[in-house]
Amino acid sequence: MKNVKSIWYAGLIKANPWLFLPNEKVLNYIKYKLLKKTIKLDRIKYTPVVVFFNISRRCNLKCSFCCIGAELNKNEWRKQETSLRDIKEIFEQDTFRKALYINLVGGEPTINKDIVPIVKFLKSRRHLVSIITNGYKLAELWPNLKAAGLDGINVSLYDENETLLYNTLPQVTPHFLVKLCKVLNREIFSNPEPISQTMELAVKSGCKAVFFQNTIPTFNAKANLDEHVIYDDRHEEFERIKVIFEEKYPNICIYWPQLVKLNGHRKTTCRMPWYSAFADHHGNIGYCCHSNMRLGDSILGRPEQEIANNDFWTNIREGLIDETKPLAEPCQGCYIAHDTYNGTV
Repeated sequence: MKNVKSIWYAGLIKANPWLFLPNEKVLNYIKYKLLKKTIKLDRIKYTPVVVFFNISRRCNLKCSFCCIGAELNKNEWRKQETSLRDIKEIFEQDTFRKALYINLVGGEPTINKDIVPIVKFLKSRRHLVSIITNGYKLAELWPNLKAAGLDGINVSLYDENETLLYNTLPQVTPHFLVKLCKVLNREIFSNPEPISQTMELAVKSGCKAVFFQNTIPTFNAKANLDEHVIYDDRHEEFERIKVIFEEKYPNICIYWPQLVKLNGHRKTTCRMPWYSAFADHHGNIGYCCHSNMRLGDSILGRPEQEIANNDFWTNIREGLIDETKPLAEPCQGCYIAHDTYNGTV
């Protein structure tokens, strides 16, 4: 299997030669990579490298496994809709200004009417920028997103948008780094069709990378997802499935998720509470997708270092660093805690 990271990094460097020039974003990234990971963070040394920035709390789909599904499409959605002015103001904060990689998320970020000028502004500030989308508005928006300088598109595949993506993605993949993303669950052992459908879409659309994810039971999902998680009790069956599809599709980079460990030695590789931030234009911030921004802590009200080092986040980092300590509750059942791709970006 080809290395997904290598393909993405090569494409990003080609499109962003400024990565080779001295600048605070690259320096911040280098500091993160070289400095020892500690339970308490010193934001003078480095700030988040990757920011998942929420620009809309609206979505045109209603997925049961969405990690913020319970927060979407509320009456007060306008307060959560990020404008270009909002972005310009919040990105004066060191926490965001020094981030190398900005991933615009939602909800569905392409619903936001300012998404093109937002991307253009972020690229003018020398950030790497991508979006996570269900693809419903890509056919309309991709030429303007390309002109704005968007680097990558992560397209989430569901039953509801499969037909649309067959028509849309062939237009998009020649112009962007496109990663096709699909959430898997335990049903693949009796019916691997979701994997087959995803791979066929990748072939026909010219998508070179497929990113399969395990189901994560999150606090904001609309359904109880515990019974859908793929645990390591099915390890041998899962390995056989991987071999079948890697042999059938040798020219596509397939990322397979780690299985959640039921028992035995726990070796964690997760680094999300060190390198990432999940935020919105109100300054609300969290440090992993499971907890998102549920604490309601805003860097507009107090220093970001205080938020990053409160009891909640200190407990999470301690559980990930010290194997003699139990994993914090939000980390239990999360496959990213053992994931060599997500955990070590």
